[in-house]
Amino acid sequence: MKSLRLIGFVLLVSLMASPAIAGNLGIFFDTAGTVDNMFFERGVPFNVHVVLYSTNDAVNAVEYKLNLPPEVVVLQQNYLTGSLAFPYLGQSEGATVGVRVGLGDCFFMGPDAWQDQVLVVETVMCYSPVDISNASITLSGFPGDNGDVVPRYADCQENLAHQLVATPGTFSVAVDADSPSWGSVKALFSE
Repeated sequence: MKSLRLIGFVLLVSLMASPAIAGNLGIFFDTAGTVDNMFFERGVPFNVHVVLYSTNDAVNAVEYKLNLPPEVVVLQQNYLTGSLAFPYLGQSEGATVGVRVGLGDCFFMGPDAWQDQVLVVETVMCYSPVDISNASITLSGFPGDNGDVVPRYADCQENLAHQLVATPGTFSVAVDADSPSWGSVKALFSE
């Protein structure tokens, strides 16, 4: 019986020492963090939002790498107002090569009404010149010195890094069959 208690105690201590997953960083197509699957018209710009959610902590920085399909062209990247973005090795591509985003303030995340439920860390305006079917946009760890394969955030109290669960977004791009340009082509052959 004593050995069972000892094993239970050792297991409990090892779980407490391992890094806990402390929230989510996801790809969404709306700023509320609710739409993670979308259809877009080819050649028409669309927004991809990197959203922090399900984090019961005060957050002051986030680091991640945004993984886009090769057919997607980035037009513009905007980070949370007041934040400072530090791309990996100072490259101009920003989040697509890895970025550390210093938020400038502490954002209190959590279930209480006075706290932020979701935080849009970055908005990326993109478009695709070609059709894409059910492609994923994913997030991975910052490729710098931390060695993590998952995104992380820093808390305000102890300035410790916490791992985040990365949730992908899925999308498709094609010519809209109801667009005027497609409709005029169909009209030529319907007579």
